[in-house]
Amino acid sequence: MRVEEAPAAVRLKDYPLEGLLALALLLNPQEIHRVGLLASLKAPVLTGPIGYLVAERLGEVGPWLGFLYLAFSGLALALLGALVFARRDR
Repeated sequence: MRVEEAPAAVRLKDYPLEGLLALALLLNPQEIHRVGLLASLKAPVLTGPIGYLVAERLGEVGPWLGFLYLAFSGLALALLGALVFARRDR
């Protein structure tokens, strides 16, 4: 006689995953931008648990945070590249 396994969501119902998801969001902040973009386009795409966390915790500010992150990281990489090439050409 075989006993069916319960789905992971049922087995983990007593363990809140928001802390783990927040850590995952900090490790990959581009996810905020992805979820915000999908929300602004009103795309019928599932954004998953990270999308729920962004919508629940950040609300309307989430897409702007994602955009600012992308702009800041692009600027930082451009400045780093300028610094490397300036030192190399000396």
